Amino acid sequence: CIIGILSVFVLNTTTAQTGQSIDEYLFKIDSLLDLDSTRLAYEMLQQTQEQDLNSYTKSQLIFYHKLHGDYFLMINDYEHSVEAYSPLRTLGDRDLSKQATIWLARAINDMGISLMKVGKHIEAKEAHFISIQLYDRFNDHQGAAFNYNNLALLYQEEKNIDSALTCYSLSLEHAILANDTLGVAYNHRNLATLYADNQ
Repeated sequence: CIIGILSVFVLNTTTAQTGQSIDEYLFKIDSLLDLDSTRLAYEMLQQTQEQDLNSYTKSQLIFYHKLHGDYFLMINDYEHSVEAYSPLRTLGDRDLSKQATIWLARAINDMGISLMKVGKHIEAKEAHFISIQLYDRFNDHQGAAFNYNNLALLYQEEKNIDSALTCYSLSLEHAILANDTLGVAYNHRNLATLYADNQ
């Protein structure tokens, strides 16, 4: 009975985006991912055909590719996550609204995480630096803090301790500016651990 209800729900919410705007459709997928309803979110993503994407604005395309990459990242399929995020590299970042810029920055940060997971450290660093530049347009310190923390993890894995310390320190500065007390705590812990591990 529950499966039948879910099937009806999917049909009613995904059929060629009938009866709802593209934005509503994409926000619905986003809310499903927030609820960890990854299967339903993926089914909705799969309903979007190439011809549908041709009618999307640049902002909507950014959101779509972000959601597609987010899905694979959530299920730890890092190679497909990189592949899903990769169209964002060619869309460009000019003349975007604040919302679209933040979507792009988050997606590129998350692509950096996936690139690290598949061992592409140089590309991962490039992604994080691009994401920081996008966040800086709107003084989004929270986003910058996440990126610097991810860069620190990359440098730490490479045994580049000085660069890791620098990035953790920058992450801490941005976490303080963002009033992110949990982020401040994590960064202090990471710095303390790194100092202890390296005498």
